[in-house]
Amino acid sequence: MSTAQENQRQGRKAYADGQYSIAHEYFTRALKAATSPDDQCSILDNRAATLEKLGDEHYLSALKDARRMMRVSRTSVRGYLRAGKILQLMENFHVAAATYEYGLGLIADEDVEGRRLLEGMYEKVQARAKAFREKEKARDPLSVLPVEIVDMVFRGLPFRTLMLLQCVSRGWRRFLSEYHRSYATLDFTGVKKPVPKVTVMAYLQRARGRTTKVMLEKFHPSMLAMIVTKSKKLSELSVMSTDFLPDGYIRLLQRDNLAVLNLHCQMSSESALDLIATAKNLEVLKCHRLGRLSAADLEIGGGLKLKKLVLTWDQPKMSGGRIVIKDFPELRELNLCCRRIDSGHEPADFRELRRLEKLVLRDLTVHWFPKVPDSLLHLDIRVETLNMDHPDVKALPSLESLGLPESSKINNAMLLMLLSATTSLRSLDLSMCPRINADSMDWLLDAGHGDSLEYLSLAGNPSFRDEVTRELGRLKKLKRLDIAHTMITGIGVANLVYREGSQLEWLGLDYCINVGRDAIEAANAVGVRVSHRMDHYFGARMRYSVVVG
Repeated sequence: MSTAQENQRQGRKAYADGQYSIAHEYFTRALKAATSPDDQCSILDNRAATLEKLGDEHYLSALKDARRMMRVSRTSVRGYLRAGKILQLMENFHVAAATYEYGLGLIADEDVEGRRLLEGMYEKVQARAKAFREKEKARDPLSVLPVEIVDMVFRGLPFRTLMLLQCVSRGWRRFLSEYHRSYATLDFTGVKKPVPKVTVMAYLQRARGRTTKVMLEKFHPSMLAMIVTKSKKLSELSVMSTDFLPDGYIRLLQRDNLAVLNLHCQMSSESALDLIATAKNLEVLKCHRLGRLSAADLEIGGGLKLKKLVLTWDQPKMSGGRIVIKDFPELRELNLCCRRIDSGHEPADFRELRRLEKLVLRDLTVHWFPKVPDSLLHLDIRVETLNMDHPDVKALPSLESLGLPESSKINNAMLLMLLSATTSLRSLDLSMCPRINADSMDWLLDAGHGDSLEYLSLAGNPSFRDEVTRELGRLKKLKRLDIAHTMITGIGVANLVYREGSQLEWLGLDYCINVGRDAIEAANAVGVRVSHRMDHYFGARMRYSVVVG
């Protein structure tokens, strides 16, 4: 017996005993000693089978041996069968089928058995390739998509959806449990029952200190202490509960890491003032249900980094002292509701807020138009009484948006005085102002805003008629017009949407009972979006529709 045959015999014996590494060594020695093509082909077949057993990391080496068999004996079926088998193990069914087809063109016609084997394998692989393609279509996206794409998909999903997606499969649960955005926001709003403390604790443990935003609605106050203590990176907290929150728990919110606080809970005014004065890094504070204060004037200040402040007292038009806002060097937006801000003899003075860009005053006792800084861009005043006839009403050079909705005492003369103080107004809201005479737009055009105004609301104005719509054509940049609750008809709508050079994009016609569907469809046809709602009007049941072009 030759050396090659002896080594091959020893290799087959080791293969049968499951000693594949030893078998591979014997087959390698035998291949070096083999001289005839038949012996080489047989030994290569044995070594390729051994490499298959050694694991998928050896499949490429096994495939090289199979292809060497195909070169050594082109008409032998063994090389094509071995190569096809390895390619199937590698799930490369398309190439495996091509290998069988290639072999059918080369083996001799006399090899009936070999041809039958190749044809059978070719048909099986074709069927497996088809099934594999169907499986590929339904493959788990987490296993094929790049991490960046998966992050783009999941980053916009709310907390509740991310938790539900963990029920898809074990793989999804494992991924989402480790996904850094899963527990960055804990949203417990919209629940029917109070969230158990043990549930919140479990989520905080999974977050491992990565939570930056928490939203609570129904909860025990002690849970707030646990969240603030455990979440070292917490920067935003929203408490949507309307229950009273004791002062002791409010003090827990005086932490350096908190930047945004949105509190809908009942709380004392003293607690809010304490938060403003002591929270070092607080940038946004919204307190929506503050309790009554004493009759003395209230000075609010000390928020060095505060950029947005919303204070709403729980009792509308309450009596008591006035509010004085001071010492907010970074404040950009101020929203006050249900409190007195002037003395009755002098207007409120906000000029110390040199960076103030937006001022909203709602349901306040305001006798005089307030003194505002030159930096102001947006002003919204919703009060019943407002005296515009004060000598300190001066130029507002930066004002872009003015809102005076539901101001029952504002008339054209007062409004013209205010409009004359502005130079580049882009938005004007005069909805539900019954004393504004809208028979003509001269009061608006005389103030010099015909070339800058982009939004105008005259909703609920009893004097607005179709005749005025022609004058609105002089507002060259008007894009949005709200004339809901007016007596406009389809003729007026046509005047607005068909005027030459019109830039109108949106038209508010809610509860305009004289406007038919044909006028709305005509507006949609020229690219104007229309809001037209009809519900119950003066006790009569009407149609309800919203048409958006």
